[in-house]
Amino acid sequence: MTKTEDNIAVYVGTYSKYNNGSIQGAWVDLTEFDNKEDFYEHCAEIHSDEKDPEFMFQDFEGFPEAYYGESGLHSDLWEYLKTIQTEDKEIIDTLIENGFECDTEYNLIENAYSNVEESIGYYYLFEAGCYEIPSYLENYIDCQKFGRDLTYDFTFLECNGDIIQIIE
Repeated sequence: MTKTEDNIAVYVGTYSKYNNGSIQGAWVDLTEFDNKEDFYEHCAEIHSDEKDPEFMFQDFEGFPEAYYGESGLHSDLWEYLKTIQTEDKEIIDTLIENGFECDTEYNLIENAYSNVEESIGYYYLFEAGCYEIPSYLENYIDCQKFGRDLTYDFTFLECNGDIIQIIE
């Protein structure tokens, strides 16, 4: 496997090799596997020189630390891998890194995500029914500034200039 910044991978060694002074192993691209069983089967092939290898995940890249463990990967990692195929990976990672549990319902992201302050302002002014704005005043309202002001009242995170509202 050629390492790149976009890899979602772990370095798989074994405790036996490590205890004997070796870090022999391999980087494994997790996106190549549909499930945990196939992944562990591949790890066993890498370490077929041991009778009953006890895997040691010595490093990781491309996914939140919440899914990583030296002696095992979190069981929700496979759901995460499926989800990032259809959702924005950076947003999911930002949510997880800011306290969402690994088993978060990822469909919250669709409801929680707004990419600009103007969208937030417009939504709360005209779509959510929070305010009754006479039609003759609609053109005088700066939705972007209103949206920015709203961010002071809610919990928001920023991800590459995009705004994510945390709804719990």
